[in-house]
Amino acid sequence: MQESKKTNKENEQVKMKSRSALHNKDRNEVKDNSPQSIKNSNREDKKIETQRSEKAISIASESVNDYEFEEGATYTGKIKGNKRSGKGTLTWPNGDKYTGEWNNDLFEGFGVFERATGEVYEGNWKNGKLYGSAKVNYPNGYSLEVNFEDDLPQGIGKEIDIDGKIYEGEFVNGNKQGKGKMTWKDGKVYEGEFHENMIHGQGKLIKSDRSSYEGGFSHGRQEGHGVYRWKDGRVYEGEFHNGKQHGVGVFISKTGESRKGKWENGKRLIWLDEIQ
Repeated sequence: MQESKKTNKENEQVKMKSRSALHNKDRNEVKDNSPQSIKNSNREDKKIETQRSEKAISIASESVNDYEFEEGATYTGKIKGNKRSGKGTLTWPNGDKYTGEWNNDLFEGFGVFERATGEVYEGNWKNGKLYGSAKVNYPNGYSLEVNFEDDLPQGIGKEIDIDGKIYEGEFVNGNKQGKGKMTWKDGKVYEGEFHENMIHGQGKLIKSDRSSYEGGFSHGRQEGHGVYRWKDGRVYEGEFHNGKQHGVGVFISKTGESRKGKWENGKRLIWLDEIQ
C-alpha cells in the first residue's frame, strides 16, 4: 500500500500577500492582489500639490464654483473658508477623479475615487483615507468589500482574487488573519485559521477530488497532528512535518485494517506492531 503518499504538493502553500498597502502597488499588475492605500502619485501628492498651488478664479466664504489649479486639476463643488468642504468633484489632468464629500481639503464622508486606469474605491473616508465600509474594484476582476481603518482592511470581509479564488473571513491590519474560508475555482475549500495571509493554525482542507486533511497547518503546509483521508477510504492519522507524514501514525486500509507505524519525510520506515 502506498499509504505514505506524499501530501506536500496536495496542500499548496497559500501565498496571499496582504492587501495592506494600497499605496505600495501598481493597480494594473496587482501581483499580490491587495489594495490598502491611495498614496503619493495617486492621491496624497495630488492633494498636497493642489493645496499649495490653488489659485481660485473666484473665492467665496461658502459657495459652489469651478476652480482651476496651476497643475491643471479642476474642482467643482462647495468651498468654505477657501477650502474644499461639502460635496464636490476634483478631476486631475490624467483622468483620475474623486466625487464625494470633503472637509478641510480632505476626503471626508462618502465618496468615490476613480483612477483613469479603471480602479474604483467607493466608500467612507476620514482625513483623506478609507475609513469604514468600502468597496474596491479593479478592471482585472479583483474586488474587496470590507471595513477599513486608515486605509487598512479590518474585520470581516470578502475578497475575490483575479484567478477567481474567494476569501471570506477576518482581516487584521490589512492581512487575512483569524478565522476564514478560502474557495478555489476547482472546488477545493479550506476553512480554518489564517495568519498574515497564509493558512496557519488549525483547519480543514477538502480537495477537488474529495480527499481531505484536517489538523494543524504551518505556513500553508500540514504540521503537527492531523488526519488525512483519501477518497478511496484509506486514512492516516498521526504526525506531519512540512506537509508530509513524519513521525508515529496509524494507517487504516480500505478494508478497515489498522496498523501503527513510523514515517519519515512521507515514507513509512516500519510497522511498529511487527516488532512488538
